[in-house]
Amino acid sequence: MSRATLTRGSRSYAATTSGGEHLDVVVFDRDQEAAGALYRLYRLVRLRSQVSRGMPLSMEHAVERSALLSYAMANASVATPRLRAAIRAGPDAIVLAYEHCAGTTLADSSAQPGDAQLSRVWDAVLRMHAHGITHRALTTDRILITGGGDVVLLDPGNGNVAASDLQRRLDLAQLLAELALLVGPDKAVDSALAELIRCAGLVRRAGVNLPSQSCHFTSRSQSAFGAPWIRMTILSCRSSWPLVCSHGCEHANQRISMRIRSALNSAEGGGMGLM
Repeated sequence: MSRATLTRGSRSYAATTSGGEHLDVVVFDRDQEAAGALYRLYRLVRLRSQVSRGMPLSMEHAVERSALLSYAMANASVATPRLRAAIRAGPDAIVLAYEHCAGTTLADSSAQPGDAQLSRVWDAVLRMHAHGITHRALTTDRILITGGGDVVLLDPGNGNVAASDLQRRLDLAQLLAELALLVGPDKAVDSALAELIRCAGLVRRAGVNLPSQSCHFTSRSQSAFGAPWIRMTILSCRSSWPLVCSHGCEHANQRISMRIRSALNSAEGGGMGLM
């Protein structure tokens, strides 16, 4: 077993079983629980209730949340490392063992993702949201591309089930900001809008009228989102850019805003009815 990473409230290890199977092992203990509690208290004071946690999580509750999110993602057919075992290691630690997913994260990839890969990323996130689940940490180091080109969302334990519209939009805003920093604002916005418009087009061709902000998903070929929701979603992502670009990237902030306006005007001119 080798040490991999340290995150708030847990430690991660790479392990190999006697049979040669690779596992990702996450250890929750009391010491890390205290460090995570301070951060959650800070967010509780600074952020709205739907953004921050209601109260600091105990070690047991953090483990239960991680397990719940893992099972919920699997039930939604969203690729994420499968939880294999949960074991208590003495009175002060609990171990979760996940299947190891081979591949390369977007952060570690030497090449920029292409249009097809970006489309798969958005499809995975929209499928997750359609089942009422959010991830809350959609950074490029948690989006893995397998050798076959499939998208795996890593470490969903900070997310929500029965998520609100605000929580879903925060996920989308973070993903759009992360992809824009990776591939540029123009390509990031184009990939988001193309996937959302594709979903809305399926609704219209099927003759289904969905209320604003509503969504339904059964499979990639049957996904559907209300058109007014597209405009609201893309516009809501704009608010994340002053935060992401606060370290001097004002030019990128202007480009993302201009690209969003251009994309929306083009879609509306093409009869998408995004207003």
